[in-house]
Amino acid sequence: MAAVIKGWRRVWSHRVEAPNRDFGCTSLNVERHPEATISGVLVRMPMSELPTLDLRESGYVRIPLDRDDLVLAPEHASLTRDCRELFLYSSLPKNTSPANRQRPILQSYVDCVMAGFERVFGDEGLAAFIDSTRGWQWPRVNDRDDPYYPRAVPLDGESHRHFDELLHAAARHAA
Repeated sequence: MAAVIKGWRRVWSHRVEAPNRDFGCTSLNVERHPEATISGVLVRMPMSELPTLDLRESGYVRIPLDRDDLVLAPEHASLTRDCRELFLYSSLPKNTSPANRQRPILQSYVDCVMAGFERVFGDEGLAAFIDSTRGWQWPRVNDRDDPYYPRAVPLDGESHRHFDELLHAAARHAA
């Protein structure tokens, strides 16, 4: 379900090493920032599945989230009452650095995240995602034809063009 988290900002700064390739990549991270808010998705899951999620998110640390920092739509507000734990994942300090040529941002990863944001939050939410995420100026590699990202999503040319236009507009605005 859609949620807003207060006190955090999103940044392209999670360093990922790839032992089977000549270069790694940089993924999304969240970091504390008192004035910031970010949109995201709250996922409910059994506590028994946390070890599997922790393994998938290796390189990140699970951080407890204060219920007061979570904003849900009124119709979903009661859904967290029975949750034993609310948390997010943030990069371990040793894995945090800006993207560079040896660890660029993967376009296949960008496309996956943008497709998810568009589906959950619509075009307005997608624009807010781009605006609230830091690090777009860092190197990005277009791997759409041969995705390196293991959970890449197939998108049509129309979606690619739409996402590219939004990113180019954001870059022009930032310059």
